[in-house]
Amino acid sequence: MLGEGHDMPTLEDLILRSGDVITEEWYLNHYNIHKTLDELLFGVTSVIRYGYVYSSLIPYAPSIVDVGSAYRPFKNVFADLGYFNENVFVQNKRVIKDGDPIYIADIWAGAQRKISYAIDDSYYVKLILTANEKLADMLLELEALRLKTQQIYERLHETLDVDILSTEVTASDLLRSVATDGEQIVLTPSYGKKISTRSWHIQTTSTSGLIALLLPQSNKYVGLLFCAKGFWTGNNRCNVYGDVNEPIKLIWEDLSVNSDIFWQITYKEI
Repeated sequence: MLGEGHDMPTLEDLILRSGDVITEEWYLNHYNIHKTLDELLFGVTSVIRYGYVYSSLIPYAPSIVDVGSAYRPFKNVFADLGYFNENVFVQNKRVIKDGDPIYIADIWAGAQRKISYAIDDSYYVKLILTANEKLADMLLELEALRLKTQQIYERLHETLDVDILSTEVTASDLLRSVATDGEQIVLTPSYGKKISTRSWHIQTTSTSGLIALLLPQSNKYVGLLFCAKGFWTGNNRCNVYGDVNEPIKLIWEDLSVNSDIFWQITYKEI
């Protein structure tokens, strides 16, 4: 099948004609043809194989071949060392090497900008220093005001640091096995005084009816318990005041049989 004088098989060597026998040589030619096509299509050489370099890349003559171009540069170059016979440029500017002369024209534009910035900065620094001096004065005034406020607070604290409970009175009582309906005066002020409440509390064993603390003359309720909703209630910040010489009455209605009632009132006389 291999033609005479051919070092490598050709495509004609793969053509099977009528009566030809498929031999081992035909398979070998088929393999060599495909290998040659792979090398042409995929760039497989003795130096570069499928994108990997297996040998040194040396141009055929000095300073002839370019790597990349101005319009098609390589994105990244990674290497351990670099040796350059001529100049190196970064962002279109030549890198200054040891021993190169430096010209004023090369640095004048940048130096001029820096000098302008320095002048502008000095103006702003002056403004900032002036503002800082005023701020320091304000801080001194605020500190003096804080000290005065602290003194006023301490003085008021000394004045108001009194035992509030020592000026208040708490009255309470337990009524056992009361009738289902009833009323009772539980608290009477000193003659010529008014009752001014601070807190109250009602507790019972009844599961029905209601219990109330009220000022009967001025018709003001101090506290009220709906027994079906709970067995106790109260208020620790309650300021209800009556008329002069007006008592506080405890009333109850529709309680369970043989129920107990506990009441408590904290108050002042005014």
